[in-house]
Amino acid sequence: MHTLFPGNDTQIEINDAMIAEYYQKIDLYTKKYKEQITAFCTDLYAYDHYKHYPSEIQADVMTTFKTEKNYNMVVSQSKCDSQFNSEYFKQFIEDSHQLIIPRKLMKKQNINSEYKSLIDSIDEDKAQQTLLFQQYFTQRTANDTIYLDLGAGKGYLSSFLAFDCNQKIVSIEASEKHAISLAKRIYSLTQRNQLYSPIFKYIKDDNFILEPAQHANLKLATAFVDTATDPDVLLHNAFTLKDFVRAQLSKSMEQEHRKHSQIQGKMGISTSQLHQFQKTSNKYTVLGLHACGDLSVTCLRLLSLPNVRSVFTVPCCYPHLTDNSFPLFQFTAKIISNLKTDNNLSTVKLGLPKQLLNYACTGFDEPVENARETVFKFHQRGILEKCRLKNKQVAEKRAFKPGSGTEWVQKCVQEEGENISNQEIKEIEEKCEEIKWAMNAHLIFRQISGQVLESMILVDRLLWMRAQKYQAQIDWCMGGQSGRGFVLWAQKE
Repeated sequence: MHTLFPGNDTQIEINDAMIAEYYQKIDLYTKKYKEQITAFCTDLYAYDHYKHYPSEIQADVMTTFKTEKNYNMVVSQSKCDSQFNSEYFKQFIEDSHQLIIPRKLMKKQNINSEYKSLIDSIDEDKAQQTLLFQQYFTQRTANDTIYLDLGAGKGYLSSFLAFDCNQKIVSIEASEKHAISLAKRIYSLTQRNQLYSPIFKYIKDDNFILEPAQHANLKLATAFVDTATDPDVLLHNAFTLKDFVRAQLSKSMEQEHRKHSQIQGKMGISTSQLHQFQKTSNKYTVLGLHACGDLSVTCLRLLSLPNVRSVFTVPCCYPHLTDNSFPLFQFTAKIISNLKTDNNLSTVKLGLPKQLLNYACTGFDEPVENARETVFKFHQRGILEKCRLKNKQVAEKRAFKPGSGTEWVQKCVQEEGENISNQEIKEIEEKCEEIKWAMNAHLIFRQISGQVLESMILVDRLLWMRAQKYQAQIDWCMGGQSGRGFVLWAQKE
C-alpha cells in the first residue's frame, strides 16, 4: 500500500513538501467520505444510515469478515491483493492508506531478571511498553537530565527508571487514587526485593532526606503539576515517598474506591513566590507514556520552559481532547470543519460527532472474532433502536448495554411505557438481518478511518511543534505491544 509517510525501520519521514500534499489529500478525503465516516455516530438501523454505502460493496464486506487473513489485509496496512467487486470500496482503502502513518511490528524485548520492577506486579504488555519507551528516549537524552513523568499512573515507568536504571525522576500524578496505587506498588517493591532494600531502609528512617530526587537510592516523588509550573518548583515541593506512605497507606481500603481527587493542589507558581529558593541549573526531560487527552499536549507545551530540554510523549484517549489542545494548526481546523455534522448528534466541544474520536482509539490489531462480537452487540442495539424510535432520549442511555432475544427487547420497550408485540419484533429482526452487512461495513470504515484520524492528530501536533521552532519527530516505538504506539518527541534546536 502506498503511503505519504515513508521511513526506515521505526523512523517516519515528514517534510514540508509532503505536508502540503497531505493536507490537500485529506481535505478531499474528508469531503468525499464524510457520510461513511460519521455514519455510526448515531444509530445505524434506526436512521437507515446503511443507505450511505453503495450497494455493490456488500459482497466485499461479507468476504472480508470471513477469515482473519481477509480482515487483517483490509484494515491493516498490508498489501491488498484481493479483487474487490466494488471499485468504490477498493478506492476507499487505497485513499485511506495514503493518509495513515505506518505501523510496524517489533520483536518482543527480553526482560531479564535484573529488571526487578518489570517482572513484579506488572502485566507483560505493560512491561514491554515500558521497556520499549525507555529504550527509545534514553538514546536521545543526555545522562545529566532529570525526568518528569507526567500522568505516572501506577508508576511502572517511574519505578523502572528510578530503581532499575538509576535515573533521577519526579513521578507526577494528579489523581489521589492513582497516586495511592503508585505508592503501594513502590512500597511493595522495596519490601519484597533485596535489590531495593537500601531504599526501604530510608523509607523507615526518621531522618529520611526531604528531597528524594536528589538522593542516590531513591529518585522518585509524587506531586501535581500544571503548565505554569517551573520544574525547579516542582522538585522543591514534591512529596517524598516516605511522607506519602505515612499519609496514605494508613487509610482504609474503602477509600481506594473513591472518586479521583487532586493530591496536592496546583503548583503553577513562579520561583519568585518561594522564600529562600534558588533556581538550579538542572535540565529536565518530560515523559508522557500513554498521556490521556490534553495531557499529551500539556507535555509538549512544557518545552517552552527554559530548563526543559526535551519531551517524549505517547498520546492516547483522543475522545478526551478539548478545543484547547486540538486542533493546534490552522490547516487542521479546516479539515475538522469538513467532518462537522448538522444533525442533532451529541458532540464534543470541537463540534465533531461524539463517537468520531473513539475511532482513533480502536485496537487496529484486534482479531476478526472481536470485530464479529462488536457487530453482534451493535446489531442487538440496532434492533432495539428500531423498536423504540418514539423515545430516543431513553434509548441513548440504555442502548450501550445490549442483551439478546425477543423477550429482552420487549421488556426494554415496555419499561419505557411503550407496547410492542412479539410478531412486530420478529419482523424488525428479519429486516435488520437483511442489512446486517452494513454493520460490518461500518466497522471496517471506522477501523480504517480511525487510523486516518489518529494520523491527522499526530501531524497537527508535529506541525505545531515545528512552528514553535522545535526540532520534532513522530516515530513508532512499540509496534505489536500497544494500539497506541506512536511517540511524539521534541527538543529545542
